Formats: sequence, C-alpha cells, structure tokens
Amino acid sequence: MPPRPAIPPRRCTPSPHPATPPSPRQEEVKERRPRPRLTSREEDANIRRAVQEDPFTKAVAIRDRLYLNVTPETVRNHLNDAGIHHRIPAKRSS
Repeated sequence: MPPRPAIPPRRCTPSPHPATPPSPRQEEVKERRPRPRLTSREEDANIRRAVQEDPFTKAVAIRDRLYLNVTPETVRNHLNDAGIHHRIPAKRSS
C-alpha cells in the first residue's frame, strides 16, 4: 500500500460576525452582599461552648437547649465553620 498523504492542519477562520458588545446589564454587575447570619456572635460562642461541654450532643439538642430559631443544619454549619466536625463514635464489639 502506498503511504497516506499528510493531512494539513486545520486553520480556524475568523467569524464573519463581529463580537457583540456586552449588554448594559452585564456592565452594571455589582458585588452582592453575603446572606445575613441567622445567629449572633454570642449565639455562635454558646453553640461552641455547648459542644465543648458535651462533645456527643446532637445539633437538635443544642438548638433546643439554647432556644435558637434555626434548623439543626444551621447549627452543624456553624460548628463546621468553627472547625468542629461531628463524628459518630465507633461502637465496641462485645
């Protein structure tokens, strides 16, 4: 068989359409404010203190004990932000 001829590399051709300018809305994009916190710094400190006193306390119990109007997930998120990650203790086999 004869060798195949070399295929020339493809070249990109410029688009026949000019680049569209950004819309006025895209130019006015402002930096958004973060979502407001549901708990105060004092409440966050109380959440951390509750976990330090009893590390195996569940988020629901912490919320109920501190009378917080947030979900247990919010309590867990605040603990995670503070570097406290909940782990389920391993069960001993008897």
